[in-house]
Amino acid sequence: VQIENNSVAISVLRAGLGLMDGVQQLIPNISFGYIGVQRNEETAEPENYYEKLPDLVDKNVFILEPMLATGGSLSFAIETVKKYNPKNIHALTVISAPEGINKIKENHPDITLVTASIDEAENHRDLDIYISGKYRTLKNKDLLPWPGFFINYELKNGEILLDYFHSSNLILCNVKKNDEVIVVTYDKDNFFYEDDILDLTIN
Repeated sequence: VQIENNSVAISVLRAGLGLMDGVQQLIPNISFGYIGVQRNEETAEPENYYEKLPDLVDKNVFILEPMLATGGSLSFAIETVKKYNPKNIHALTVISAPEGINKIKENHPDITLVTASIDEAENHRDLDIYISGKYRTLKNKDLLPWPGFFINYELKNGEILLDYFHSSNLILCNVKKNDEVIVVTYDKDNFFYEDDILDLTIN
């Protein structure tokens, strides 16, 4: 990828914020923009809740989205950026599922997708975990419950687990905490599970 001075990095809020420092180290004079994408509760389609962008005409645009699962949010962000006539678009991700890659290739064959890892999403569920009523019960106490059981549930201290992405090496979660969305590795360093209650242990 040829990196020129005339570049803009756009974070897909809020997970994309975690990639901004690395991009700025590579391109110190880069400009930044932000697109907030959320799922419409009635249609289940992505929609824009925030947009703050510099001039994108004839610019090299890098869209930052760490987790590419189904591709809905990233595809929506790309479509938004295209309205402003950039020179080119590169989407930068950390982990991508084949489903998401195929969606981006189908919807936006004219952009470049760069990812650090390609892996199947949600294919390796723990067989020792089951659901009973509204509670999640874990047979093996040495394991954390599968995070999919807690999507949109309020955790012990009021945080909301919004979504997650599973790779062969790790699980990343988007968690709403104090009106901010943070990306957290789903492991026993950050989460604690006891008596059907999941607790986020980081400050």
